[in-house]
Amino acid sequence: MTPEQFRTARQEMGLTQQQMAFVLRSDVGAVQEWESGAQQISGPVQMAVFLLKHCCDVKPQPDGSVVFSNRYLTIAEQYGYKVPPCYEGPLPPQGAA
Repeated sequence: MTPEQFRTARQEMGLTQQQMAFVLRSDVGAVQEWESGAQQISGPVQMAVFLLKHCCDVKPQPDGSVVFSNRYLTIAEQYGYKVPPCYEGPLPPQGAA
């Protein structure tokens, strides 16, 4: 993933750099370094961005928080599949158990 692809993915999800850092459990400095090319984007970060962009409905909120849900969970349940619960909703503050 190039810095431009990372930035484009963030912008297409409607996230600010701060929100992207929060969702990735990182900091704004890292997001800025990834977008500028100053730091290589690791494989786990690339995978997280891919999954966020393609498997989740990401909804930035007016207060700066981010709510997301797994779009495939709803589709699977419509066809009668029992899907184990996954986390959906606003992210808890960093450091919360």
